[in-house]
Amino acid sequence: MQTKTMLPVMRLIGWCKNIDCETAYRFRRIFRPSVMQALVTKKYLRPYSESYGWRLTPAGYEWLTLQGFSMQADRHTQRVNRRFENAEVILTMYVAGIDPFADEIPALRKDSSYLSSAALRATKGQQLLGNNMAAGFLRLGSTLFAVHYPKSAQRVVIQREIDCAQSFMLGCGCTEQAYFLCGSSYADIYRALLDDQPLQNSKRVRYAQFYQQISPAYLLPCNKDGVLQLRLMKLPQYRARLARMLGTPVTEPQLSDCDFFSTAFQLPARVVADMELRQVFRAAQQARAAGYHGLLLAAFESQKRFLSQIFPPPFFHIAVIDEQALCILEMGADL
Repeated sequence: MQTKTMLPVMRLIGWCKNIDCETAYRFRRIFRPSVMQALVTKKYLRPYSESYGWRLTPAGYEWLTLQGFSMQADRHTQRVNRRFENAEVILTMYVAGIDPFADEIPALRKDSSYLSSAALRATKGQQLLGNNMAAGFLRLGSTLFAVHYPKSAQRVVIQREIDCAQSFMLGCGCTEQAYFLCGSSYADIYRALLDDQPLQNSKRVRYAQFYQQISPAYLLPCNKDGVLQLRLMKLPQYRARLARMLGTPVTEPQLSDCDFFSTAFQLPARVVADMELRQVFRAAQQARAAGYHGLLLAAFESQKRFLSQIFPPPFFHIAVIDEQALCILEMGADL
């Protein structure tokens, strides 16, 4: 087997420590069954375990070291469920063209870099995260995103999480702060944010309340839909550039949360392909106040079904952004 075929698989599993079969299947272009079986036969990869997923053997870590990627296996098997979630996020970043192998805060001074909490916690003598729940931190342009993987049963201390994100933002030289809320699908993430019953006599709150206190906050599924979304959000001024391609400028000052005016629908419109949902409600209020009977939402085809459940007709309309438009933006052909 060629090194160029083995290396991405080996490096990603070594970095994540544990990858479950569902995540490997979502990203099967990397983790092809024939490659996985060949690595097991070579004894670089342990046979798959329902409890621990895919893991490298000591020989696998030695091979990585010979390739110039020294990594250490650890024995904290009680963290395996968190590692499965971290692996989902890391792989989504990797496939979207983001470097997920940062291992210290200064690495976030480079654009399109992701620093996972696992890498931070593995650094001896550093307790930068403490009890914070962030899965990691992503830099896109001048914005630092605190990445979370919310679960309905989890509890967070709101101010502590906000302070942690701000500290990392300042430490890597960013000027803007934002949040990604991750999960296996848009629906799963949204469900984790629905329960808003406050806990009595506790600083710890559910993610639903945390979601209401942070802004901007973007939903990001750890699958091909999330990869498409990240490809868009990596691009400088993606919202304004898409707006120019899709419609005409908004001229009414009261429509400040709308991105463009659709001449086809004769409605104000907002780009929602980045999945910042709460600003849609503000844009809808502005459209109603300005006398319009609807709001157009511009999104990818893979987002349409979910969005139509959250923002139903007849007031909301969804226009699909062709992936060709994304390719034009990526090539800079619109500039």
